[in-house]
Amino acid sequence: MTFGSAVNAYSWYVADVFYDVDEARDISKGAGIPPAEIRWNQPAKRLWVHIAEAAIRAGKFDSLHAGITSGLGEDVIAELDRLRQSVLAQGVPAGYAPGPWYTSPDPCLARLVGPMARRAVFNRVDLRRLCADLIDGLPVAFITGERYSGRSHSWWLIQHVARAVHYVPLHLDIANENPAVEYTAARLISDIADLLGIADFDAAIRDTAQRSTSPRILTNRLIGRLPGDHRRRWLFVDGLDRPNVGSEAVELAEKLAEAAVNGRLLPLQLIIAGYAGALLDDSALERIQPIGRPEVESFFRDVADHLGADVTEEDMQRLFSEFYAGLGTPVDLPTLEREAARMARTVLAGVL
Repeated sequence: MTFGSAVNAYSWYVADVFYDVDEARDISKGAGIPPAEIRWNQPAKRLWVHIAEAAIRAGKFDSLHAGITSGLGEDVIAELDRLRQSVLAQGVPAGYAPGPWYTSPDPCLARLVGPMARRAVFNRVDLRRLCADLIDGLPVAFITGERYSGRSHSWWLIQHVARAVHYVPLHLDIANENPAVEYTAARLISDIADLLGIADFDAAIRDTAQRSTSPRILTNRLIGRLPGDHRRRWLFVDGLDRPNVGSEAVELAEKLAEAAVNGRLLPLQLIIAGYAGALLDDSALERIQPIGRPEVESFFRDVADHLGADVTEEDMQRLFSEFYAGLGTPVDLPTLEREAARMARTVLAGVL
Protein backbone atom coordinates (compact mmCIF):
# COMPACT_ATOMS: atom_id res chain seq x y z
CA MET A 1 0.00 0.00 0.00
CA THR A 2 1.28 3.47 -0.89
CA PHE A 3 0.81 6.61 1.15
CA GLY A 4 -1.70 7.95 -1.40
CA SER A 5 -3.78 4.76 -1.42
CA ALA A 6 -3.80 4.73 2.39
CA VAL A 7 -5.10 8.31 2.44
CA ASN A 8 -7.73 7.38 -0.15
CA ALA A 9 -8.91 4.36 1.85
CA TYR A 10 -9.25 6.44 5.01
CA SER A 11 -11.00 9.32 3.23
CA TRP A 12 -13.43 7.15 1.32
CA TYR A 13 -14.54 5.41 4.50
CA VAL A 14 -15.09 8.81 6.13
CA ALA A 15 -17.12 9.89 3.06
CA ASP A 16 -19.51 6.99 3.60
CA VAL A 17 -20.16 8.29 7.13
CA PHE A 18 -20.11 12.03 6.51
CA TYR A 19 -21.37 12.66 2.98
CA ASP A 20 -22.96 16.05 3.73
CA VAL A 21 -20.72 18.99 2.79
CA ASP A 22 -21.84 21.06 5.79
CA GLU A 23 -20.77 18.28 8.17
CA ALA A 24 -17.42 18.04 6.36
CA ARG A 25 -16.97 21.80 6.64
CA ASP A 26 -17.71 21.82 10.38
CA ILE A 27 -15.36 18.93 11.13
CA SER A 28 -12.47 20.34 9.09
CA LYS A 29 -12.91 23.80 10.56
CA GLY A 30 -12.93 22.30 14.06
CA ALA A 31 -9.59 20.67 13.23
CA GLY A 32 -8.13 24.07 12.35
CA ILE A 33 -8.13 23.70 8.56
CA PRO A 34 -8.96 27.05 6.89
CA PRO A 35 -12.13 26.63 4.78
CA ALA A 36 -10.53 28.65 1.97
CA GLU A 37 -7.98 25.86 1.40
CA ILE A 38 -10.70 23.38 0.39
CA ARG A 39 -12.60 23.20 -2.89
CA TRP A 40 -16.03 22.28 -1.55
CA ASN A 41 -17.99 21.66 -4.75
CA GLN A 42 -16.75 18.13 -5.47
CA PRO A 43 -17.99 14.58 -4.75
CA ALA A 44 -17.82 13.46 -1.11
CA LYS A 45 -14.99 10.94 -1.59
CA ARG A 46 -12.78 13.42 -3.42
CA LEU A 47 -13.70 16.14 -0.93
CA TRP A 48 -12.56 14.05 2.04
CA VAL A 49 -9.31 13.15 0.29
CA HIS A 50 -8.75 16.89 -0.20
CA ILE A 51 -9.52 17.58 3.49
CA ALA A 52 -7.26 14.78 4.70
CA GLU A 53 -4.39 15.96 2.51
CA ALA A 54 -4.79 19.52 3.81
CA ALA A 55 -4.78 18.25 7.40
CA ILE A 56 -1.65 16.17 6.82
CA ARG A 57 0.18 19.10 5.22
CA ALA A 58 -0.75 21.33 8.16
CA GLY A 59 0.21 18.72 10.77
CA LYS A 60 -3.43 18.48 11.93
CA PHE A 61 -4.31 14.93 10.91
CA ASP A 62 -4.73 13.81 14.55
CA SER A 63 -7.08 16.72 15.23
CA LEU A 64 -9.09 15.89 12.12
CA HIS A 65 -9.31 12.22 13.12
CA ALA A 66 -10.50 13.19 16.60
CA GLY A 67 -13.24 15.35 15.12
CA ILE A 68 -14.31 12.65 12.71
CA THR A 69 -14.54 9.89 15.31
CA SER A 70 -16.24 11.99 17.99
CA GLY A 71 -19.61 10.44 18.82
CA LEU A 72 -19.37 7.52 16.39
CA GLY A 73 -20.05 3.87 17.23
CA GLU A 74 -17.27 1.62 18.49
CA ASP A 75 -17.07 -0.50 15.33
CA VAL A 76 -16.78 2.56 13.08
CA ILE A 77 -14.14 4.13 15.33
CA ALA A 78 -12.16 0.88 15.35
CA GLU A 79 -12.12 0.75 11.54
CA LEU A 80 -11.15 4.42 11.25
CA ASP A 81 -8.37 3.91 13.80
CA ARG A 82 -7.07 1.02 11.70
CA LEU A 83 -7.16 3.08 8.51
CA ARG A 84 -5.45 5.99 10.28
CA GLN A 85 -2.65 3.69 11.39
CA SER A 86 -2.24 2.56 7.79
CA VAL A 87 -1.76 6.19 6.74
CA LEU A 88 0.80 6.82 9.48
CA ALA A 89 2.63 3.54 8.80
CA GLN A 90 3.45 4.64 5.25
CA GLY A 91 5.34 7.70 6.48
CA VAL A 92 4.45 11.21 5.35
CA PRO A 93 6.24 12.08 2.06
CA ALA A 94 8.29 15.26 1.91
CA GLY A 95 5.73 16.75 -0.47
CA TYR A 96 3.20 16.79 2.36
CA ALA A 97 5.22 19.22 4.46
CA PRO A 98 3.19 22.12 5.90
CA GLY A 99 2.42 24.69 3.23
CA PRO A 100 2.46 28.49 3.48
CA TRP A 101 0.44 30.01 6.31
CA TYR A 102 -1.70 32.00 3.88
CA THR A 103 -2.86 31.11 0.39
CA SER A 104 -5.72 32.41 -1.73
CA PRO A 105 -7.35 30.09 -4.29
CA ASP A 106 -8.21 33.17 -6.38
CA PRO A 107 -5.05 35.31 -6.67
CA CYS A 108 -7.09 38.39 -7.59
CA LEU A 109 -8.75 38.25 -4.16
CA ALA A 110 -5.54 37.79 -2.16
CA ARG A 111 -5.36 39.95 0.96
CA LEU A 112 -1.69 39.15 1.61
CA VAL A 113 1.02 39.01 -1.02
CA GLY A 114 4.78 39.05 -1.41
CA PRO A 115 7.40 36.69 0.04
CA MET A 116 5.93 34.76 2.99
CA ALA A 117 2.69 36.78 2.62
CA ARG A 118 4.21 39.66 4.56
CA ARG A 119 2.48 42.56 2.80
CA ALA A 120 -1.19 43.43 3.24
CA VAL A 121 -3.40 44.62 0.39
CA PHE A 122 -6.17 46.98 1.53
CA ASN A 123 -9.39 47.50 -0.47
CA ARG A 124 -8.22 47.86 -4.15
CA VAL A 125 -11.47 46.35 -5.39
CA ASP A 126 -11.01 48.00 -8.79
CA LEU A 127 -7.42 46.78 -9.15
CA ARG A 128 -8.55 43.24 -8.38
CA ARG A 129 -11.18 43.59 -11.10
CA LEU A 130 -8.56 44.94 -13.52
CA CYS A 131 -6.30 41.96 -12.84
CA ALA A 132 -9.18 39.58 -13.54
CA ASP A 133 -9.93 41.49 -16.75
CA LEU A 134 -6.26 41.33 -17.77
CA ILE A 135 -6.39 37.55 -17.39
CA ASP A 136 -9.43 37.61 -19.66
CA GLY A 137 -7.48 39.61 -22.26
CA LEU A 138 -7.89 43.31 -21.36
CA PRO A 139 -5.04 44.96 -23.34
CA VAL A 140 -4.48 48.10 -21.21
CA ALA A 141 -5.27 49.17 -17.64
CA PHE A 142 -4.65 52.59 -16.10
CA ILE A 143 -4.15 53.45 -12.43
CA THR A 144 -4.55 56.96 -11.05
CA GLY A 145 -4.28 58.44 -7.58
CA GLU A 146 -2.55 61.10 -5.57
CA ARG A 147 1.10 60.74 -4.64
CA TYR A 148 1.57 58.40 -1.67
CA SER A 149 -1.87 56.89 -2.36
CA GLY A 150 -0.38 53.48 -3.10
CA ARG A 151 -0.04 53.55 -6.88
CA SER A 152 3.44 52.05 -6.76
CA HIS A 153 2.24 49.44 -4.26
CA SER A 154 -0.08 48.14 -6.99
CA TRP A 155 2.94 46.17 -8.17
CA TRP A 156 2.65 43.75 -5.25
CA LEU A 157 -0.80 42.53 -6.27
CA ILE A 158 -0.05 42.73 -10.01
CA GLN A 159 2.99 40.48 -9.79
CA HIS A 160 1.21 38.13 -7.38
CA VAL A 161 -1.65 37.57 -9.82
CA ALA A 162 0.58 37.36 -12.89
CA ARG A 163 2.82 34.71 -11.36
CA ALA A 164 -0.14 32.73 -10.06
CA VAL A 165 -1.43 32.32 -13.62
CA HIS A 166 2.09 31.74 -15.02
CA TYR A 167 2.45 35.09 -16.81
CA VAL A 168 5.62 37.19 -16.73
CA PRO A 169 5.30 40.39 -14.62
CA LEU A 170 7.60 43.28 -15.60
CA HIS A 171 8.07 46.50 -13.63
CA LEU A 172 9.35 49.80 -15.03
CA ASP A 173 9.58 52.33 -12.17
CA ILE A 174 10.38 55.78 -13.51
CA ALA A 175 10.65 57.07 -9.93
CA ASN A 176 14.01 55.31 -9.71
CA GLU A 177 15.43 57.55 -12.44
CA ASN A 178 17.45 60.71 -11.74
CA PRO A 179 14.78 63.43 -11.29
CA ALA A 180 17.17 66.09 -12.61
CA VAL A 181 17.47 64.36 -16.00
CA GLU A 182 14.67 64.41 -18.56
CA TYR A 183 13.14 61.00 -19.11
CA THR A 184 12.76 60.83 -22.88
CA ALA A 185 10.77 58.69 -25.26
CA ALA A 186 13.99 57.02 -26.40
CA ARG A 187 14.84 56.17 -22.80
CA LEU A 188 11.34 54.77 -22.16
CA ILE A 189 11.39 52.51 -25.21
CA SER A 190 14.94 51.40 -24.42
CA ASP A 191 13.99 50.49 -20.82
CA ILE A 192 10.99 48.54 -22.06
CA ALA A 193 13.17 46.68 -24.57
CA ASP A 194 15.62 45.79 -21.79
CA LEU A 195 12.80 44.35 -19.67
CA LEU A 196 11.59 42.32 -22.63
CA GLY A 197 15.09 40.96 -23.21
CA ILE A 198 15.42 42.46 -26.71
CA ALA A 199 19.12 42.50 -27.55
CA ASP A 200 20.76 45.46 -29.30
CA PHE A 201 17.55 47.46 -29.38
CA ASP A 202 19.35 50.77 -28.79
CA ALA A 203 20.95 50.51 -32.20
CA ALA A 204 17.52 50.20 -33.77
CA ILE A 205 16.34 53.53 -32.39
CA ARG A 206 19.35 55.69 -33.22
CA ASP A 207 18.82 58.42 -35.77
CA THR A 208 15.07 58.28 -35.32
CA ALA A 209 13.10 60.42 -37.73
CA GLN A 210 11.85 63.89 -36.92
CA ARG A 211 10.77 64.48 -33.34
CA SER A 212 7.07 64.92 -34.12
CA THR A 213 6.83 61.35 -35.42
CA SER A 214 9.35 59.63 -33.12
CA PRO A 215 6.84 58.06 -30.66
CA ARG A 216 5.01 56.41 -33.56
CA ILE A 217 8.24 55.17 -35.08
CA LEU A 218 9.55 53.91 -31.74
CA THR A 219 6.31 52.01 -31.20
CA ASN A 220 6.57 50.36 -34.60
CA ARG A 221 10.17 49.38 -33.98
CA LEU A 222 9.26 47.77 -30.68
CA ILE A 223 6.39 45.87 -32.31
CA GLY A 224 8.82 44.46 -34.84
CA ARG A 225 11.12 43.14 -32.10
CA LEU A 226 8.70 41.67 -29.55
CA PRO A 227 9.66 38.25 -28.09
CA GLY A 228 8.31 35.40 -30.16
CA ASP A 229 7.77 32.88 -27.37
CA HIS A 230 4.04 33.71 -27.06
CA ARG A 231 4.29 34.03 -23.26
CA ARG A 232 1.91 36.60 -21.85
CA ARG A 233 3.64 39.50 -20.14
CA TRP A 234 2.20 42.22 -17.94
CA LEU A 235 4.25 45.42 -18.12
CA PHE A 236 3.62 47.82 -15.24
CA VAL A 237 4.84 51.33 -16.13
CA ASP A 238 4.85 53.41 -12.96
CA GLY A 239 5.42 57.16 -12.60
CA LEU A 240 4.41 58.60 -15.95
CA ASP A 241 3.40 61.84 -14.20
CA ARG A 242 6.85 62.50 -12.72
CA PRO A 243 8.07 66.07 -13.40
CA ASN A 244 11.09 64.87 -15.37
CA VAL A 245 9.05 62.75 -17.80
CA GLY A 246 9.12 64.47 -21.20
CA SER A 247 5.99 65.05 -23.26
CA GLU A 248 7.25 62.67 -25.95
CA ALA A 249 7.63 59.90 -23.39
CA VAL A 250 3.99 60.41 -22.41
CA GLU A 251 3.03 60.41 -26.08
CA LEU A 252 4.98 57.19 -26.58
CA ALA A 253 3.06 55.58 -23.71
CA GLU A 254 -0.15 56.64 -25.45
CA LYS A 255 1.01 55.13 -28.75
CA LEU A 256 1.93 51.89 -27.03
CA ALA A 257 -1.48 51.79 -25.36
CA GLU A 258 -3.17 52.37 -28.73
CA ALA A 259 -1.11 49.57 -30.25
CA ALA A 260 -2.11 47.24 -27.41
CA VAL A 261 -5.80 48.05 -27.86
CA ASN A 262 -5.44 47.32 -31.58
CA GLY A 263 -3.90 43.94 -30.84
CA ARG A 264 -0.44 44.87 -32.12
CA LEU A 265 1.47 44.22 -28.88
CA LEU A 266 0.18 40.73 -28.16
CA PRO A 267 0.98 38.91 -25.98
CA LEU A 268 2.21 42.02 -24.09
CA GLN A 269 -0.39 43.78 -21.89
CA LEU A 270 0.10 47.17 -20.25
CA ILE A 271 -0.70 48.60 -16.82
CA ILE A 272 0.15 52.31 -16.71
CA ALA A 273 0.19 54.35 -13.49
CA GLY A 274 0.24 58.14 -13.45
CA TYR A 275 -1.34 58.83 -16.84
CA ALA A 276 -3.71 61.81 -16.83
CA GLY A 277 -4.92 61.74 -20.44
CA ALA A 278 -8.08 60.44 -22.04
CA LEU A 279 -8.88 56.76 -21.77
CA LEU A 280 -9.02 54.51 -24.79
CA ASP A 281 -11.80 52.19 -25.80
CA ASP A 282 -11.16 48.65 -24.55
CA SER A 283 -9.09 49.95 -21.64
CA ALA A 284 -10.02 50.26 -17.96
CA LEU A 285 -9.18 52.53 -15.02
CA GLU A 286 -8.67 52.26 -11.28
CA ARG A 287 -8.88 55.44 -9.20
CA ILE A 288 -7.23 54.58 -5.90
CA GLN A 289 -9.39 55.34 -2.90
CA PRO A 290 -8.07 56.48 0.50
CA ILE A 291 -7.26 53.89 3.15
CA GLY A 292 -8.93 54.51 6.51
CA ARG A 293 -9.93 52.49 9.55
CA PRO A 294 -12.85 50.75 7.76
CA GLU A 295 -10.50 49.42 5.07
CA VAL A 296 -7.92 48.25 7.64
CA GLU A 297 -10.53 46.57 9.83
CA SER A 298 -12.14 44.94 6.79
CA PHE A 299 -8.71 43.48 5.97
CA PHE A 300 -8.45 41.80 9.38
CA ARG A 301 -12.01 40.48 9.26
CA ASP A 302 -11.50 39.04 5.77
CA VAL A 303 -8.24 37.34 6.76
CA ALA A 304 -9.86 35.90 9.91
CA ASP A 305 -12.72 34.46 7.83
CA HIS A 306 -10.29 33.14 5.23
CA LEU A 307 -8.19 31.37 7.85
CA GLY A 308 -11.21 30.08 9.73
CA ALA A 309 -9.86 31.75 12.88
CA ASP A 310 -12.03 31.22 15.95
CA VAL A 311 -12.31 34.86 17.03
CA THR A 312 -15.18 36.73 18.63
CA GLU A 313 -16.13 40.35 18.02
CA GLU A 314 -14.49 41.16 21.34
CA ASP A 315 -11.30 39.50 20.09
CA MET A 316 -11.40 41.59 16.91
CA GLN A 317 -11.89 44.85 18.81
CA ARG A 318 -8.94 43.95 21.02
CA LEU A 319 -6.85 43.23 17.93
CA PHE A 320 -7.80 46.58 16.40
CA SER A 321 -6.83 48.44 19.60
CA GLU A 322 -3.50 46.66 19.84
CA PHE A 323 -2.77 47.28 16.17
CA TYR A 324 -3.47 51.00 16.23
CA ALA A 325 -1.64 51.49 19.53
CA GLY A 326 1.49 49.93 18.07
CA LEU A 327 1.56 52.03 14.91
CA GLY A 328 2.33 55.47 16.25
CA THR A 329 2.02 58.55 14.04
CA PRO A 330 2.45 59.46 11.29
CA VAL A 331 2.05 56.14 9.49
CA ASP A 332 3.27 55.59 5.94
CA LEU A 333 1.68 52.99 3.69
CA PRO A 334 4.62 50.52 3.67
CA THR A 335 4.59 50.43 7.48
CA LEU A 336 0.81 49.98 7.53
CA GLU A 337 1.03 47.08 5.05
CA ARG A 338 3.85 45.31 6.86
CA GLU A 339 2.41 45.72 10.36
CA ALA A 340 -1.06 44.59 9.31
CA ALA A 341 0.44 41.48 7.71
CA ARG A 342 2.52 40.82 10.84
CA MET A 343 -0.52 41.15 13.09
CA ALA A 344 -2.57 38.84 10.86
CA ARG A 345 0.24 36.29 10.84
CA THR A 346 0.97 36.27 14.56
CA VAL A 347 -2.51 36.83 16.05
CA LEU A 348 -4.95 35.32 13.55
CA ALA A 349 -2.77 32.52 12.15
CA GLY A 350 -0.54 31.95 15.17
CA VAL A 351 2.63 31.94 13.05
CA LEU A 352 5.66 33.59 14.63
